[in-house]
Amino acid sequence: MNELPLEVAYVRSPYDLAEITSVEVNEALKLPGVVSVIKAKDIPGQNNAFVGADEFQLIAEEWVNYMGQIVAIVVAESAEIADEAASLISVEYKPLPPILGLPEADALNSTHCKPEESISADNKPNDDELTFFELKHSFQGQRDVSDFGFVTAEPNGEGGFRIKSNNPGGDNASLALSKVLDLEKTQIHFASSSENLSYKSAAMSCYPMFAIAALCASITGKKIKVNPDSLFDGLNFIGCGSAEVVSSIGFDGKGKIKSFESNIKLDCGAELGSSRQFLSGYIRALKGVGERAKLLISFEQFKTNQMPSMSMEKDGFWIGLLVLENAINQMAKLRSESVNKSRESNVNPGKLYGRLKKIYSKKIEEVKDFNRNNDRVKKGLYLFNINLSNEPDQTKESKVNGAILSEVVIDGENESIFLSYSNIVQEFNSRNSYNQNRSISVALFLEGLKRLQNKRFFNLDKFEVNLFPEELFCDVISVNEETVESEDISLCFSLGVHFAILEAINQFDGKSPLAIGM
Repeated sequence: MNELPLEVAYVRSPYDLAEITSVEVNEALKLPGVVSVIKAKDIPGQNNAFVGADEFQLIAEEWVNYMGQIVAIVVAESAEIADEAASLISVEYKPLPPILGLPEADALNSTHCKPEESISADNKPNDDELTFFELKHSFQGQRDVSDFGFVTAEPNGEGGFRIKSNNPGGDNASLALSKVLDLEKTQIHFASSSENLSYKSAAMSCYPMFAIAALCASITGKKIKVNPDSLFDGLNFIGCGSAEVVSSIGFDGKGKIKSFESNIKLDCGAELGSSRQFLSGYIRALKGVGERAKLLISFEQFKTNQMPSMSMEKDGFWIGLLVLENAINQMAKLRSESVNKSRESNVNPGKLYGRLKKIYSKKIEEVKDFNRNNDRVKKGLYLFNINLSNEPDQTKESKVNGAILSEVVIDGENESIFLSYSNIVQEFNSRNSYNQNRSISVALFLEGLKRLQNKRFFNLDKFEVNLFPEELFCDVISVNEETVESEDISLCFSLGVHFAILEAINQFDGKSPLAIGM
């Protein structure tokens, strides 16, 4: 019979910023069923869940730097015993005034490091010949953890550990855990907790769960189960970190973008977390424009007393594409031309975009007829592409190429938003089967739709939102044996739905039932 795993509970800081003066655990250890109480000094290796990638203190040492930070971990025979023991641990603090939020950190110049800057070489347009406009974006980086699932860890009998999770661990996670546990990377093994699970994208957000499970298993020598609901309960769990992006875009008389400057301010929390990855994703999203125009990106990482940022490269990529597409839309409006024409003038949309454009040309006439004949119900149709190749024709070296066509219905009478049609086509790594690639693409697209709702770009308090389409076509194309960054593409396809919603709103002629909260 398999041994039941031990459960964990946490002692957390009630303060945003405070010095820890004492931690008393004796009463907790006397409780029957308690196996261990773990503090920072008990960690065999480095106190960093992101070792090898960035900074995320697993257990507070001398200071707590955000409300909810873990001070001690209780391991017990049941969750109920662990919770009771955690309540018996006495911690004394000396609180200090915290910095809460990006505006305050900006005003106090509270940063983690010097601003980073990236500029494209050789492209130096004459600004006097350009027309400029400015875009401002603000993001609140909440993330839903409901799909993370339980993590279990247990000694494998060979001095290492086996970790089972919904989310794939990979080499980076193995490296990080080996540093925490002071082991070799080859001693950390990941396995799926079920063969029948739908695809879940890997994220550094899972690293704290991996690290706590493995640490507790290392110290107790027993199988451990970690519940994400209890680990992240009550925390302002940051996905990409609260961010502000101000961009200045200049275009010439032919409608070509010649200058693209962005200043990014990111709330990285008490530590950098994984926020350094954000910039590389943002730059990658603007790669096509940067080949033809001056591209200047400045990146400031602000320090606040919040949980360290869980931002990933794909977060920067997602936001970068949103900013770029907004720029193309604004330029089209200023030039009184179609968005498709502005896009095709500035980026190579790729052959997959061309495939869906044929369908778009037929459906747009149907959408126009529908909107003419309906006052309180409007449709929006949007063609969105991702193509980072600079070549006119797409070869196997293109690496990132895909497109989506989305149709959205806004019913002002019944106060609802509905995604009625969505067609995805993209290139994938040929090492995986067609069905597996298609499953991954659909799962990540739906994850992006959930993110779209969580970002709350619109005032949806009154509205019933159904972003699951009646028709979802997904065609994946095998390109070569090299890695294709398919996860980023699929996630970003949700932005096509965002712009389809905007198109539908515009059809209400200023009398839209939706309030935009960009």
